[in-house]
Amino acid sequence: MSLVPSVRTGAHAPVGPRSDPPSPSRPPPRLNEMTSDRSPCPRLALSPRPEADPLCRPGRRAALRRGLLLMVGGGLGGALLGGCMPSEKVLTRIDPEVDQFHARVQAGEDEAIWDDLDPSMQRLHPQAEWFDLLARIRDRLGEAQGKERVAHSIVERDGGQYVAASYKTRFAQGEAVEEFAFFVKGQLIRISRYNVHSSRLMAG
Repeated sequence: MSLVPSVRTGAHAPVGPRSDPPSPSRPPPRLNEMTSDRSPCPRLALSPRPEADPLCRPGRRAALRRGLLLMVGGGLGGALLGGCMPSEKVLTRIDPEVDQFHARVQAGEDEAIWDDLDPSMQRLHPQAEWFDLLARIRDRLGEAQGKERVAHSIVERDGGQYVAASYKTRFAQGEAVEEFAFFVKGQLIRISRYNVHSSRLMAG
C-alpha cells in the first residue's frame, strides 16, 4: 500500500547533460534508483515522481553504473556520481530509526510520529490518511519482528543527506516491503517518505 501514487516515466526522456542545482524548495529526490545490498542496480517501485532526478536521467545511467561500486558486506565500496556519497555511518543511524518507527506505531503514538515527520511529507499527505495507514499496519500486520535492508540510496542535498532504504520486514501477521526516505542533517533525522506494500493491507 503506497501513500504516493506511482507515475510511469516516459521512455524517451532527453539524453543530454543538464545542470540541476540544489534548491531547498524542491522535493526530496526520486527514490526509484537504489544501490542494492544484494545485487546491482535494482529498480524498485519507490513512488517515482515526474520531476527529473539528476541520478536517473537516461544519459547518465551508463556513467552511473560505471562509477558505482556496490557496498558489499560491511565495507564502503565507493561513491555514486552526481553528488551521491554512500556512507556506512549514516546507514547505521537509519536502521535504528526504522526500529523506533515500528515500536512507536505499535504503541499507538500516531500524533507524535506525525509531529516528527519532515514538513515535505506533512504537506503531501493529509494527517487523517496517515493515521489510517498506521492503524491498518497495527491491525493487519501487527508487531514488527525483524527486518532486512535490501537496497539503499544516499543523495547529498539541501545541506544534508536524503537517505532512501528499502526493507523486507517480518510482522507478526505477515510480511511487507517498506520503503523509507529520511532527511538527515546533523543530529536531525526525519522521515520524508514512507511506503508499505503487503497483500494484507490491500485486502478488504
